[in-house]
Amino acid sequence: MTLPLTKERLQSLRRRLLQDKSDTERRARENGHFGLTNSYRDATGDLSSNDNHPADAGTEMFERGKDIALLENEAFRLERIEAALERMDTGEYGRCAACGRFIPAERLEALPTAIYCLEHEPR
Repeated sequence: MTLPLTKERLQSLRRRLLQDKSDTERRARENGHFGLTNSYRDATGDLSSNDNHPADAGTEMFERGKDIALLENEAFRLERIEAALERMDTGEYGRCAACGRFIPAERLEALPTAIYCLEHEPR
């Protein structure tokens, strides 16, 4: 049987989550939304929106898709961090959302945003 987290370990995880939240928010602010604020035309200095080569448009579309996926990943990460902090505030942190048993401290150390024990992890 897994025991609940100690207060010290819980505080350590809270500090880690708060630091991760701060880092994630800073990255989203400072990186120009993973390049979404730039366009290929701006980077190359072209005066026209007409590309010199048909592959340029494909490259730009690929880059935009990648940038959007990275931005969505950061947003998802931030949501998970905020949900973990909320569970800490309500006293639900460290309990599996499926079965209610305590999640092992080792799992929470490795993945502080975990909401399921290993047995009930959907992935």
